[in-house]
Amino acid sequence: MALITCPNCLQEYTDFLDACPHCGQPKIVLIICPECHRQISHDLPSCPYCGYIFRKNLRVIPVSILKPVHSAGKLWNDLNGKTHIYLTQIQKIIGFIMCVALSIMLLTITGWNILNHNYKERIDAIHNGQVIEIQAWLQDHKSAYKAQALQKEINVTLQQNINSSMESGDYVNAQMWLNALFSGDDLGNLKENIVYESIALSCAVGVKPYFKNPQSFQFNSVEFYNNGDIIPCCVARCSGQNGFGGYTSSYSYFVYSEAADNMEFIGSCTSLFSGDNSDTDEMLISYLINDAMKNPKVGSVDVSRLNRVLAADTQIQIDLSQYVEFKKQET
Repeated sequence: MALITCPNCLQEYTDFLDACPHCGQPKIVLIICPECHRQISHDLPSCPYCGYIFRKNLRVIPVSILKPVHSAGKLWNDLNGKTHIYLTQIQKIIGFIMCVALSIMLLTITGWNILNHNYKERIDAIHNGQVIEIQAWLQDHKSAYKAQALQKEINVTLQQNINSSMESGDYVNAQMWLNALFSGDDLGNLKENIVYESIALSCAVGVKPYFKNPQSFQFNSVEFYNNGDIIPCCVARCSGQNGFGGYTSSYSYFVYSEAADNMEFIGSCTSLFSGDNSDTDEMLISYLINDAMKNPKVGSVDVSRLNRVLAADTQIQIDLSQYVEFKKQET
């Protein structure tokens, strides 16, 4: 036997009575819905929460019988009902997310295939020399997917073309490829190499005829000094075969001639120390070289590549006019 509270007068009375002895309110018998496990009145034809229809003569368990575990049972019933609702909502959300993800995946794959096809076409066009067309296409598709990757691929291909042109002595073509390059950290180094190696080859063309065997000419070192001219002066240590079949080396001095638009060979000396030279002409060149070396050193070249170009005896293509115009604009 247990005490229950009358919902009308809020007085307690024993649960075996059919009505409240204080106010006469009929006792409400609570049962547990077998579907959603919520507490409902025993005289309802169906559960107001889940709609479960009670069959006639269905035996139900009054809540009073479960009184000793009432709190735990109510908590379990509430949690179970809420969990069912939450799981249904979560399933709907997961289904929606999966549909969106699948749509994005299909669009991405489709776009990838289209752009990848265009990407391969653009790379083939780069190898075929259609650089201007590709750059125009990139300007119109700056925000397109893989545009940055394509730009990198263009730069890699162009750098390969630049190195190939420089190895063959075609520095005019190398300059053309350089102008087509997109800006990058290594762009300055490439430009410097092309410019100063062009100057060095211009010097080589001027000094080779003075050697007994011009084909044996090669650079041991090449340095440039900013002497105030439009193009820096060049001090190169050169070597070549002499008239006796042996090899001699000397220091050669070159300055830019604006009239000839080329590097002019001034002279050479055996040593940079005036006293070690055999005649006054060499002493004068030694003095000029030492005076030039007081200026800031600029530029850099790949001496090995220069010698490979000279040894190949190919038609060297150089153009110093672009560098001259660039320096004039700076000043």
